[in-house]
Amino acid sequence: MSNLPFKIAPALCAFLLLGTAPQAWAQDEEAPEAGAPAAKATPNLAIRREFLHSFRSAIARNPDAAADLLEEYLKQQQGRRDSRLLIDIATEAALMLYRHDRANPERALEALDGVVQRFPTTRFRFLAVKTQAEILRTSGKPEEGITLLREAWPQVKNDILDPVMLAVMTESVRTLRALQKPDEAVTLLHEALAMAPPLANWMSFYTMLIETLHDAKRDAEAMQWAALFFRVAPFQEADLQRSTALVTSGWLKAGEVDKPSAFALAQSQAEAPNPLQEVKAPTLPDAVRVALAARVGQEKAPTPARIAMHIVLGQPREAMLDAREMMLKNPRSTNAVREVARVFKAADGDVARANAALVFYRDGEGADPLKTFFADVPAAPAVTP
Repeated sequence: MSNLPFKIAPALCAFLLLGTAPQAWAQDEEAPEAGAPAAKATPNLAIRREFLHSFRSAIARNPDAAADLLEEYLKQQQGRRDSRLLIDIATEAALMLYRHDRANPERALEALDGVVQRFPTTRFRFLAVKTQAEILRTSGKPEEGITLLREAWPQVKNDILDPVMLAVMTESVRTLRALQKPDEAVTLLHEALAMAPPLANWMSFYTMLIETLHDAKRDAEAMQWAALFFRVAPFQEADLQRSTALVTSGWLKAGEVDKPSAFALAQSQAEAPNPLQEVKAPTLPDAVRVALAARVGQEKAPTPARIAMHIVLGQPREAMLDAREMMLKNPRSTNAVREVARVFKAADGDVARANAALVFYRDGEGADPLKTFFADVPAAPAVTP
């Protein structure tokens, strides 16, 4: 591939552990966490702010009257088509009631129950159910919360990672951990990944799974997922810091105190021994492996989510082919170049070659690192049921 006719913004320098942090490159645009659904701007934000401001003042005067005010507001707005907005307002108002008087969660729970009953058909009602479960968990009744969440889960899980599924999944994991049922939480996370393969590109998924595996005393498995987290993380400083912290924590839990410094050194010196390369990939449940492979086949255009799925399946060559295609389609996109760097990181378990590749695409000088990559990395075998 010929040198690309553009330059990328200079890197920001930072330190990570005992080594140098991955270089952070300018973004094309503000974006949510990789894989997470983007929040949509709404002209009704002023309505939300105005009501919640009035509601906060009402709570200070009389919490019972504030609860009545919320009920009256929902009645007045019942004909509105934007049920998401009303549920969002009501859920935040209920949380205000609870935070005002944590010893008396019943007001908030009743308000949320009214929301669920008032909107019996919209999917967004489960955001109120999730908030009910959160209040029950934090008020010492996680058993009641998990009952609500178990009833909701079959109705909200789907393959598009909408905010409803993510909210219910996250609160389910938190509640199961509070109930000291981490193995059940791990099973739920595996089910979610099989149901929604794009979760492979949602970085909070890895944090939840790794922490829950540690709860379950499955430390070796947690370390495997931490290593995968580092490999799959987008080439952005915040994600790499999070994944590095979990890798380091895993080694320290195991008493391998020399490995974090060796890992840090490998980030800047490609020839240095990298202990992450000794950590094998996690064994994916069959349903997860097959679902990821099927989704990769269904999505014809290269995307960051499909690249993440290739990485999780142990297919760095296929991931790099997608990243290269993204870069060729839009040679001015720094996001596409970062996907190339991400795949170098996935293949190597460090950022040394990835950073060198970024320098090449910034300056356009020297040998094309992709030629070496494709010469060294064979195609992965096909995933079959």
